[in-house]
Amino acid sequence: MFVAVTKLDFDPALKDEAIALAKDTAPIFRRQKGNQGVWAHESTDGTQTMMYLLWETEADHLACMQSADFAATNSKFEALMKSGKVAFTLDTYATVDT
Repeated sequence: MFVAVTKLDFDPALKDEAIALAKDTAPIFRRQKGNQGVWAHESTDGTQTMMYLLWETEADHLACMQSADFAATNSKFEALMKSGKVAFTLDTYATVDT
């Protein structure tokens, strides 16, 4: 399994837009080949969202990022980034067999 964790830090004035972006992208992730789950979270202070994406493989995750479905929402994400009031991080993980 492959995990991608995204984090969006934003100005509180952009909270509604950030939450809407998470809600718009979750169904897109779920439709993609190899997706095993999507979870979205909001920080208790209302200045961050975090999405936890579980994929069968890293290749599935990368294919999603290049898909036409995802590209359609990317313009909304880019607009938020250009505001200068948003910071994005992406961390990826391989599953450890335990």
